Amino acid sequence: MKTLVQIRTLVLVFGLAALLFSVGSLVFGWHLDVQALVRFRPGQPAMVPSTALCIALLAAAVVIGPGFGQARMAKRLAVVAVVVALGNLLIRTLVDDRGFESLLPYSLDTFDKMSNITITGAVLAGISVIQCARDAERDRAPDLAYYPSIAGLSLFGGLLLGHSFDPTSIRHLPQASGLSFYTALMFAAIFLCLILAPQAGHWQDASDAEPE
Repeated sequence: MKTLVQIRTLVLVFGLAALLFSVGSLVFGWHLDVQALVRFRPGQPAMVPSTALCIALLAAAVVIGPGFGQARMAKRLAVVAVVVALGNLLIRTLVDDRGFESLLPYSLDTFDKMSNITITGAVLAGISVIQCARDAERDRAPDLAYYPSIAGLSLFGGLLLGHSFDPTSIRHLPQASGLSFYTALMFAAIFLCLILAPQAGHWQDASDAEPE
């Protein structure tokens, strides 16, 4: 029981940290132009508003799913995050390479956009949340949810360790162009939560829980 409480606490701490930072980036970073909340260092890609929104939605899903037993609501939030990410990809492909950011009144550098890696992360995290929620609703072990979570944590953990977020560095990977350090860090936290959360056994909706 003590271990379950510790896991649940860890999930809530990391999930809330990602949620608060992403919301802070949207409200204070972009709206009030606090650059330290949108890019780790000057000259590096920013965590653009659409990315911050996706992370906020996914982090909220992680918090309310295992933390408060709201699997259905977590699933809805994850679906919205995936739609935002894929919609951004569609706009980038067909209309403007900046995606949704081209519609916003903020000043962006040329490499400020939702990167392909970010879109991949949002889709993987969304799939994991949705699968966790579905497994909870069907009262079965969330085995399938681990695969996208492990893939996501490996991807962003590897980028945090081996990729330089400075576009001028020789360690900068072209495949990760446009990826913000903050984005990689937030996704790593979210995927860690998604790996740990099912072990705490709190994805099931409170309304579905059996009375003691």
